[in-house]
Amino acid sequence: MEIDVAYLISESIPITHETLTKYGRKGCAEIISNYEKMEKQVEVFVGLQSKIQNQLS
Repeated sequence: MEIDVAYLISESIPITHETLTKYGRKGCAEIISNYEKMEKQVEVFVGLQSKIQNQLS
């Protein structure tokens, strides 16, 4: 399996089966860009979830 060294030494991306599958064969710039996009999507999701929970309370 080819794994980019930047992925292995990155401190902001945890090495898990999921991230290894997703980022294991991509270059450093692409890994960081995709990870940042994913973090933003999670923030939006959490915000929407909180809003919905507040409306239901």
